[in-house]
Amino acid sequence: MKNYKSKIELKTGHIGDTVDNLELSVRNANCLNNAYIKTIDQLDIIPDAILLKIPNMGRRSIKALRAEVDRYLNRAPTDKHSDKHNARHKLPKDPAFSRAWNAVEEMGGAETTAENVRNDWRCLLKHPMQGPKGAAHIMVALEFFGLLSCEEVMGPKPDRQWIEIEAVRKKFPELVPAPSN
Repeated sequence: MKNYKSKIELKTGHIGDTVDNLELSVRNANCLNNAYIKTIDQLDIIPDAILLKIPNMGRRSIKALRAEVDRYLNRAPTDKHSDKHNARHKLPKDPAFSRAWNAVEEMGGAETTAENVRNDWRCLLKHPMQGPKGAAHIMVALEFFGLLSCEEVMGPKPDRQWIEIEAVRKKFPELVPAPSN
């Protein structure tokens, strides 16, 4: 008997390649085509909340897209997109935090939202699903992840928004940062 050794070659794609190189379902290929997403780097930087706004694109489709991009680029599936979801699971299982985090994702992600809040925290009130309580939940969550400090953003405490923030902190003391010396 002859001893044949097979060679297994791992092909690594490049982030600048077109999405046509990915093995996508017809639905996903059509969604990306209709949204004018042509390259893998374009697809890779778009947040999930934006992809969800594409017609016929659901969470399962996005999960399949992310998995295919990771497979094509030969990278671990626990790269940047799963970190966001892991962060969300660190928050309390409370409907108010769930709504608040959905709003954060719709506003471009945690880092973008934190930057906007540092410029003017009232931007949170402009989101259709957020009032003072929702804004307080968002600010406490961003503070918990170390992206901002409510004291620095809000200024002096005698304000209605501070009442909401203190109520959220009292209800969820595990989210309150330790005082720094």
